[in-house]
Amino acid sequence: MPSTNDLNLAISGHYTHGEGYFEQYRSKDAFTDYGLGNVTIGDSTITQTDLVRRRWLDNDFYGFTYAFNYNKDNLLMTLGGGYNTYKGSHFGEIIWSEYASTSAIRDRYYEGSSTKNDFNVFLKTNYQLSSKVNLFGDLQIRTIDYETEGTDDDLSNYQVGEKYTFFNPKFGLTYALNAHFQLYGSFAVAHREPVRTDFIDAPVGNIPSPEQLQNLELGFRGNLDNIHLETNVYLMDYTDQLILTGAVNDVGSSIRVNTPDSYRAGLEMVLGMNLTDRWNWGFNVALSRNKINKFTEVVFDYAFTDDRYIVENEFTNTDIAFSPNVVIGNDITFSHQGFSAQWLSKFVGAQFLDNTSNEDRMIESYFINDLRLAYQLQAFGMRKIEFTLLINNLLNVTYESNGFTWGFLYDGSLYQQNNYYPQAGINFLTGISLKF
Repeated sequence: MPSTNDLNLAISGHYTHGEGYFEQYRSKDAFTDYGLGNVTIGDSTITQTDLVRRRWLDNDFYGFTYAFNYNKDNLLMTLGGGYNTYKGSHFGEIIWSEYASTSAIRDRYYEGSSTKNDFNVFLKTNYQLSSKVNLFGDLQIRTIDYETEGTDDDLSNYQVGEKYTFFNPKFGLTYALNAHFQLYGSFAVAHREPVRTDFIDAPVGNIPSPEQLQNLELGFRGNLDNIHLETNVYLMDYTDQLILTGAVNDVGSSIRVNTPDSYRAGLEMVLGMNLTDRWNWGFNVALSRNKINKFTEVVFDYAFTDDRYIVENEFTNTDIAFSPNVVIGNDITFSHQGFSAQWLSKFVGAQFLDNTSNEDRMIESYFINDLRLAYQLQAFGMRKIEFTLLINNLLNVTYESNGFTWGFLYDGSLYQQNNYYPQAGINFLTGISLKF
């Protein structure tokens, strides 16, 4: 029997409340877009109005987590889990209108509520089999009960009730070649459920599916004198992956769809070196291949107003959107007598805005550099005073790191528009940190 010295219990609870809104001025919106009747003044019928609308999110998140820990000899075990509830409301108000129609201030023209109950239990084990071999395992069962219903901002009604049960196992081992070098490997299965916007933005009649990931990793890590090296290769095989389409909805959230078969595979490496007592160098690189075996692009032809004509374009072995194949980071640090200077460089390869591998829908590669200067001292009875200056985008590079794209057919012709989020040029951030 284990003694009480080998066991301990940790329990914690939490509660978070959040609410917020944004406002939009709208010019000549139709009354029917807000469920309102037209306004008649004399012989004139007014069908549109300028207005200001306020769109709200009001939510509560609460729950608890627990963990029983057992630690004796070569065995460490944790039995844990948690139960969490999220309740959220989405609604919109008209707070001003040039022509009021039948509305009053703060009338809600749409309103919906969501409840998500999330329960999980896991058993995590770490066992030192020998001086060279360490085994670990993690078994998790997770259940989700999700309900949302109401009226969306376009006045369409929705009602979703889904229940999921996921089994997420993970196994692996670490093998010590000697005191300095280790090999490791792991295999895991994970699941991710659709979120509210996946249901709301899905085409009518489509219910998004949860995605499943099977992840295999093999790696090497080592420390020798002033050098640290860590590298690993991975294969992430997806079923029904929820991927970004490159489009966004009316509040700017990214739209996702399921794709039956996709994968990510790559190599990651981290290298750190203490060159001298004052100079350190860090380098990291990620090389990857991110592919969808078969992707169907849906395009609407807006020439057909009553029954829109849909064109489906098939793509095979195409790149996953927003997935650069190359990311490289570099870090050089000089420190001496409380002063430090850190040069940070980052290269991000080209990436596509959607899943068609069309070079006309691409974010170009970019290379940026930042400089961080810091000085520490002790004065005025304080343990530490630190002054910092961060110069971002030191070379004032013009680049975009994100964006979205959308397109449609009109009478057989394709119209495409790319939208980019330009990043700031050279900019500065200063700060002071006091430690008493």
